[in-house]
Amino acid sequence: MSSANAETKDLIPLNQAVRTEIPGAPSISTTWRWITRGLAPADDREPRIKLAVLYVGNKPFTTRNAIREF
Repeated sequence: MSSANAETKDLIPLNQAVRTEIPGAPSISTTWRWITRGLAPADDREPRIKLAVLYVGNKPFTTRNAIREF
C-alpha cells in the first residue's frame, strides 16, 4: 500500500486491526507472516497474496479496505 492509496484518516494501527477487524483475532505472528510472506495462491503461477501495510516511522498501519482485499 502506498501513501497515495491510503488516506491518513483511514489508517488503523496493525495491532488494533488484528483485534477488531479480523475475525477470530489471529495472533500477531500470524499477521506478521501475512505481511512478510503472504499466503500461497490457488494457482502456482500467481504471486503470493500479502496484507498491505504502510509504515509510519517504525509502526505498521493498515486499512479496513486492505483487510477486505486480503
